Amino acid sequence: MGAYVSFFLTNDTFSVAPIQGPGVSKIQLQQALSATLSCLDRENILYNFSIAESPSFYDSHRSFDVPVNASQLQIGGRLIPRLLVQNQHLRFDPSTEGDCR
Repeated sequence: MGAYVSFFLTNDTFSVAPIQGPGVSKIQLQQALSATLSCLDRENILYNFSIAESPSFYDSHRSFDVPVNASQLQIGGRLIPRLLVQNQHLRFDPSTEGDCR
């Protein structure tokens, strides 16, 4: 399963929206997120969650394509050294499930 995830992080908010997985059903995505949602529940972290399917990637993209005032956000990321991922790849492997921390 492959998916695209967009997120925003501020001093008091973490928002993931949207997660788009072309060819991924609503049930598959729910299953993929179940460990994360369970962790939030165990830690009593409040969240809003909704999931929907779209008939096409275009329809999905259009439903999330809202104007963004770029002057209010730092849109970008940080580059990390390739060797960090190559040498410590297990830390980045989502299949190595543990507790929430």
